[in-house]
Amino acid sequence: MKKILGIALGAVMVMNLTACSGGGAGAPAASTAAQAAQAQSGTAEKDGGQSTDSGYPVDKVTLLCPSDAGGAMDQNCRMMAPYLEKHLGVPVEVTNMGGSACWIGWSYLYNEAPKDGSCISFANFPNMITGYLDTANTTGLDNTSFQFLEMLTSDTNIIVAAEGEDRFTDLESLLEYARDNVVTVADAGARTDDAVCVAQLEKASGVTFQHVHFENTAGGMAAIQGRQVDLLVCNVSEAVEPVESGAITGIGIIDRERSSFLPELQCSGDLGYEISCSSSRGFICAQGMDEQAKALVCEALEAAMNDPELQSAAETAGINLAPMNEAEFTGWVTAQNDAISEIFGMLD
Repeated sequence: MKKILGIALGAVMVMNLTACSGGGAGAPAASTAAQAAQAQSGTAEKDGGQSTDSGYPVDKVTLLCPSDAGGAMDQNCRMMAPYLEKHLGVPVEVTNMGGSACWIGWSYLYNEAPKDGSCISFANFPNMITGYLDTANTTGLDNTSFQFLEMLTSDTNIIVAAEGEDRFTDLESLLEYARDNVVTVADAGARTDDAVCVAQLEKASGVTFQHVHFENTAGGMAAIQGRQVDLLVCNVSEAVEPVESGAITGIGIIDRERSSFLPELQCSGDLGYEISCSSSRGFICAQGMDEQAKALVCEALEAAMNDPELQSAAETAGINLAPMNEAEFTGWVTAQNDAISEIFGMLD
């Protein structure tokens, strides 16, 4: 999910955007718009497009996963699908459409998928935002092209160092040290949530770090443990176990509040910095979706997020649920768009 891949959507997609999750075993994936359309056939045709039982305008919903089967986004979609189906009252079928850093799927959603409520999509952030801010992306799409229905999960960014690091022990002492010393920071690739996090911290604090891009978090984790770099920025879910075991040293959480998983670590909010960095995922639809259908989907998504069975399944899978309703999610995306626009030129 944190690799830089090329944009190659027909004649209108060009290179250099951040990739979504990779492939793997799983249900058959629809990898082209034609396959997705075929997968949706019958969605709005049966009974003249009307569902006679649930009150939903169509008989089936396609949940578009804009990445290949087997990755984290795909797993999230397949975990959520039965609960959305339960509360919506019509079948929900996950269809994969991977490629071009998710823009094949999102472009299909906006340009080709029916707007009758038969197709919604999953989306990841900040990848969507860094994607459309890139001038190389010629899709013509941005945050105003979509409606943001419900946030599912958010994995906050954390700064960690090697075991036994003593030049700095928390975020405050790190920033003080970095004002007078060169500090190298590893991330999982330019324009990933990790790189965005470093840039936002630099802008807020006035400190400059030396960025070192790896292809994934594993590369950066090996680099700090081998003391080839000073720091690694990753996600809390990737750091909890090695921090708690003492394999690495937790330095700080880049969020307005401390993490419930590592509450002893100082957060940027403790220092007065109003920044919140994470890898987040949620459900979207294209602008122009049928309003009745959208309202029912939002209601069903919110009910699913409050379903104890989903909450238990998420806990078992190690997924941090971070529910936001449509208004909250939309406001969050707008704030993220503004914040990332301000530091986009700092990403390399």
